[in-house]
Amino acid sequence: MEPLKYYITESPLSNGFMAKTIVNNTFDESDFINRMCINESTLDRDVVKKVMRTLISTAGEVLAEGNSISISEFLRITPVVKGHFDSISGGFDSSRNYVGVTCTVLQTFVKDFQKLVSVEKTEKPSNMPQILYIENNKTKDNIMRLPYANRIFGINMELGGYNLGGIKLMDSSNIANSTTITGDYMEILKHSSKELYFNFSRDFTPPDWLTDNLEIYVQLRFESTEGSASKESDMFESSWISAKV
Repeated sequence: MEPLKYYITESPLSNGFMAKTIVNNTFDESDFINRMCINESTLDRDVVKKVMRTLISTAGEVLAEGNSISISEFLRITPVVKGHFDSISGGFDSSRNYVGVTCTVLQTFVKDFQKLVSVEKTEKPSNMPQILYIENNKTKDNIMRLPYANRIFGINMELGGYNLGGIKLMDSSNIANSTTITGDYMEILKHSSKELYFNFSRDFTPPDWLTDNLEIYVQLRFESTEGSASKESDMFESSWISAKV
């Protein structure tokens, strides 16, 4: 079994260092079904594919009815109302609220997984994307501003065989608070290996936790066009302002 590779980099969460994981490959649905049929030779691939499709559609129905799903020794899936409310008496407004889905891997699965996995330290890949500086078009300081154009400067920000998957923003005091700005929510003005110049689209609504003057981490994500593992930059420290001031 091939080991999981990692390299060591500076941690934005402290003055120390942290591990960054490099996954070997990304299994799509077909790859995963093939592995299942290898592990259990009595399975029929077409039947497994049909079960997978039925699992996805049925999960959507069950969650839409306000239920959570718990698969023993694997994961729990839960519908969650998200977005901004003006007051405690406010109601759901589809223009600024939506129902998201959270997925939590159960600890029984994580514990059994630890017995299977092995890790191997490696050097940081030379083509990993890296953010060097961020500025907005109003004040030119290291602040992401919603109403203005923003620039991210760095290296390896345009990669052959990869498309920009989005910009991930995280609350620096609680990285569980995160949101990924995908192409649907930004207008790219310029994209090169050293610069990403963009506006947030009018459709983008900041989540509740993304408040003015919040210290954030910014991370670029790149998705492979050939089914390989995705790439992401290290987290870069910045801050956020939504208001046009």
